[in-house]
Amino acid sequence: MAVLWPQTSIPHESWFQVAGYFFYYGHYYAALCTEQVEEQSARRYKDYLAAILMPLQEKDGSWWDFPLYNYHQQYGTAFALMTLARCRKPGP
Repeated sequence: MAVLWPQTSIPHESWFQVAGYFFYYGHYYAALCTEQVEEQSARRYKDYLAAILMPLQEKDGSWWDFPLYNYHQQYGTAFALMTLARCRKPGP
């Protein structure tokens, strides 16, 4: 699975001129969408979202979004954690 790191993109350069700094925002709303489908399908999508985000975690535990602004680390971490919270598997 090829995933571009958000910090390597240039604003409004990609398909449809969508900026890289919407990376974690978009994944969060994708996680919200999983609530609209059957649980069997939702589980597959949630696992996929988590598999995308977990390797992007920085060594200090944060996730950082586009480095254009000074809040990229807090913003990226918040959206990554909100996404992962929605992707958690139910407990026993």
